[in-house]
Amino acid sequence: MSRWRILVADTNKAMAELRGALDGHDVEVFNAISYEKAIDLAKALRPQLCVVGYHFDEARPYRLVSHLRGESWASNMPILVIRALPLFAREKENTAEMRASYRSLGASDYLSFHADMERYGKDVALQSFRDAVIRHLQG
Repeated sequence: MSRWRILVADTNKAMAELRGALDGHDVEVFNAISYEKAIDLAKALRPQLCVVGYHFDEARPYRLVSHLRGESWASNMPILVIRALPLFAREKENTAEMRASYRSLGASDYLSFHADMERYGKDVALQSFRDAVIRHLQG
């Protein structure tokens, strides 16, 4: 059995690549493709970390973060919100603003993987994601 259980709440194909970045790090990754499935898996598995995609369940990641923070068993579980998709043409992402918004709901961190990939390259962005996951798992 793996040392760490991670729940990934997202349907995005880009998250598959991020999950692959955790290979060899003594983690077991479970995937939820809907809000209801994420809640059920979280209750059953009691993961040490939850990674929530920015576009999860029709752009409702706020709902999942809020729900998890309301559960006594998940109150200290790190929740990492990640944006793995590119921005739309008219969008401008303010990572600091997004981080503050999600943290106000109880998320531990917000990463803009796609922006990091464009800015620093894929390998650096994957390493940044991996480092964030390990940092949150180890407390």
